[in-house]
Amino acid sequence: MRDLQTKINDLEEEVVRERSRAHELEQRINSPPVMSFENIDNLSNISSSPPISAPSYIPNRVFCDNCDLFDEHDTDNCPVGTSPGGIRHGGLRGLSGRPYCSVCEMFGHTAEECEDDMTF
Repeated sequence: MRDLQTKINDLEEEVVRERSRAHELEQRINSPPVMSFENIDNLSNISSSPPISAPSYIPNRVFCDNCDLFDEHDTDNCPVGTSPGGIRHGGLRGLSGRPYCSVCEMFGHTAEECEDDMTF
């Protein structure tokens, strides 16, 4: 009989604890959280991801306007852009000596030599 009374008391205590916990959870659901600067500062501690660091220096990539290639050589050092006479082609230093077609917007021929049937 004493064992039964002990079990009943334990279960009643458990019921009281569960009701208290349920009441606490209802309070948390019904009341919005109050954010303060201290809470905001502590948010960084909650995250499991590593902190974001500033990006390290990334050097500029070399690009050739004549060849349309990255990381091979610069436009100034392009072997294609220099004619045997030493005249530079392309770039911002002057007009190109290469023929250019204004119809198809391609180098290698002029508008008079263009075989493109489309005209605008």
